[in-house]
Amino acid sequence: MNTTQRFLCHFCFVLALPSVTQASEPVELMATLDPHAQYYQLMMSVKESGHHGLFVVDTGSTGIRGSAHFFGLTDQEKTSACVKTGYSSSGYSYAGYRVKRTISLHSPNGNMVSVPNIPVMAVVQSCKKGVTAECGVETAPNGCTNTPHVSMMGVGFQTYAQAKQSPVSPKNAFLNIAQMAAGTLPRTYLAGPAVANGLPFTLGVEAGNLPPFKSTQSFALTGTGQGASALVGPQGQIVIMNSKTGEVLYPAEGGLPTRLLPDTGIGYGIVSVLENKAPCCVDTAVKCRSSKNTFPPDTTVLFYGSQTAPSALTSIDYTSNARGTGQCLRWSLQGKPRNPKKPTKTPLFNSGKAFFGKCALLYAPENNTMQIGCNP
Repeated sequence: MNTTQRFLCHFCFVLALPSVTQASEPVELMATLDPHAQYYQLMMSVKESGHHGLFVVDTGSTGIRGSAHFFGLTDQEKTSACVKTGYSSSGYSYAGYRVKRTISLHSPNGNMVSVPNIPVMAVVQSCKKGVTAECGVETAPNGCTNTPHVSMMGVGFQTYAQAKQSPVSPKNAFLNIAQMAAGTLPRTYLAGPAVANGLPFTLGVEAGNLPPFKSTQSFALTGTGQGASALVGPQGQIVIMNSKTGEVLYPAEGGLPTRLLPDTGIGYGIVSVLENKAPCCVDTAVKCRSSKNTFPPDTTVLFYGSQTAPSALTSIDYTSNARGTGQCLRWSLQGKPRNPKKPTKTPLFNSGKAFFGKCALLYAPENNTMQIGCNP
């Protein structure tokens, strides 16, 4: 039996009755892999509308966004203020209305958990990159649709300001199930590592109760000094290398101080840097998500938990192909800061779902920590 199997068996909190959960026990859910193996999905139902469908479980964002016809809208809700949002990874923008719904989350093995009265965004228009979505537009402009199919459930790591809210993460479904609202379960969740048929999530794990792994580390999520809008993901360093030759591609010496974002919502990786052009290593023969700034195939990213760490916490492999549909890695160029001494952004490594191939994380925002454990 391999380590992943031992981990799953050790943390089997599968419930005998699908609709009954003991308040003192953590709740296990399983997100299934979509047919194209690009992200993980979990079944969601809405109490008021009676609809149910698969939603992308996205650790790269926070908040639930779904089509207006899925959540249903009353005439009064349609008169509320228009909300606009979007995703930096895809460039899509959305417009809709913020409403509250009671939802239930289902796993393939029959487990179910209720999340009462949580804010969701009922999307009435979605637009491709370069066009801003609007509410109340009868004819959608080019690049937009008024009948969007949106199904995103963000269970991500917040920003510094949001992590300090009480209760923590009011829009994060994984941190607001009924037992958590009642105070009988901690507002935490354990994600990963992935298995053949999906990704396990265990809700309500005691902080500090990460299973044994080959390498583990705890990270503080607050006090970053980066301001209210800073991501609270773990701060470390990355080194990018060729996995076949062992050649270091970037940076030339040491490591690149960066934040890690393990993102179940995308099937590729992004290295965001404060540069106007790619620092190195661009393979013009391949494209990753239509980007020309794509790393060559057989690229590996090593993530170190600190500048003084003697060895990497984990290594993540990316194997691009000619169509860019594989596990590819690309640059995201944020531009050099106007004042280099006071940059407004921090370099970011979005690993995509590949992080969960051999790693797990325990997200505990109420304790200001994230623990990561990995196996070779």
